Amino acid sequence: MKMQSDNQVDEKKIYPSIDKPWLKYYTDEQINAELPQYKAFDYIYEKNKEYKNSVAFNYYGRKITYGQFFDQTESAGKAFLEAGVKKASCKI
Repeated sequence: MKMQSDNQVDEKKIYPSIDKPWLKYYTDEQINAELPQYKAFDYIYEKNKEYKNSVAFNYYGRKITYGQFFDQTESAGKAFLEAGVKKASCKI
């Protein structure tokens, strides 16, 4: 943003969510690529269900396997349902 001489910010505002300055780093093919129609968890599960004993995350030395991640995610989902959070029916 341009500064005026009296230290006030110029009226012109920049909105990254509208201007999308990051797009200049991508090709047209990448920008227009078809995205997978999965929920994030479903996509991770489908790509890694055969690797349940492999490390999914290594956070400061704490390693979590895909199997643990899947189990913990399911457990958290059940806890939300029991707490009264309703399952969403979102369409992508």
